[in-house]
Amino acid sequence: MLTMTPLGESFTAKMDGTEAPVKGDRGADRVSIKQVNPNTLEQTYKLDGKLVSITKMTVSPDGMTMQNFVEFKVMPIKIESTFIKQ
Repeated sequence: MLTMTPLGESFTAKMDGTEAPVKGDRGADRVSIKQVNPNTLEQTYKLDGKLVSITKMTVSPDGMTMQNFVEFKVMPIKIESTFIKQ
């Protein structure tokens, strides 16, 4: 999986849970992605070996919605979002 953002963050990672380097992100230097089930991906970010955040993205079986849940480990912040396909 190749990911690039408008801010310059980029990484290429296998979806098997192995860690890969992150470029252009001051908040993380490693990422791992694993497919939890056919509809869910879990993305884990680390900085200097310490867990920074975990993101779970789940697409509904009909493909019309995606739940996104982010938990930051360095501070007590949790963000939950729902995206609806139009």
